[in-house]
This record gives sequence, C-alpha cells and structure tokens, in this order.
Amino acid sequence: MLSYQVVFNKPFMTYVQYSQLSGVPKRTIMGWVADGRLFIKTKTKGKVRKSHSSI
Repeated sequence: MLSYQVVFNKPFMTYVQYSQLSGVPKRTIMGWVADGRLFIKTKTKGKVRKSHSSI
C-alpha cells in the first residue's frame, strides 16, 4: 500500500489528472495500478444504439 494518503474531491479521474494533483509521475501511477496498490473503476460498455436505416 501507499505510505501516504491522498484525498481528492473527485470520485474518479484520469491518470493524467491524478498525476497533476498528486505530483506523482503517470508511469508510477500506472505501475501502482498494475501491482494492485491503487484501485481503478472497471470500465463498462456503453449502451448499444439501434441504427435506423432509411430504405
């Protein structure tokens, strides 16, 4: 686990946003996620839209 606690007012953010706010390099953040030391929200697929064909 991290040796310090980082608290942000956003529930979700990108690697770049986290890097800018925490001062930690993006590559390090990606490593933490890969190691399981930093948790990320799993992505879900969006709605499947039906296309209307004009015949």
